[in-house]
Amino acid sequence: MAFTSKTTEETVRYGFNFSNLLEPDESLATSSWSILPTSGGTDASAASMLFSTPIYTLSPVVKHLVTLGVSGVTYLVVVEITTDKGQVLQSSQYLEVT
Repeated sequence: MAFTSKTTEETVRYGFNFSNLLEPDESLATSSWSILPTSGGTDASAASMLFSTPIYTLSPVVKHLVTLGVSGVTYLVVVEITTDKGQVLQSSQYLEVT
């Protein structure tokens, strides 16, 4: 699966929905994000694309602003969350920068 592409000039909020993996009374406690170039070129500063702090108070959805990037590069955006009941879950999506 893939996020909607963005341009190098855009700052876009992307998110992951964990509702199908959580109990009704379970919520997100923390999240850890990473972004890595996977094809189309290299980007030594890919980690700086994660702008500001993640928003995980919207349980079961966690979101993060993504900015900059290198045109023509496809990135893998990965999030790992921990819930208030101790689950550790991971999800990822591809993101193309145009």
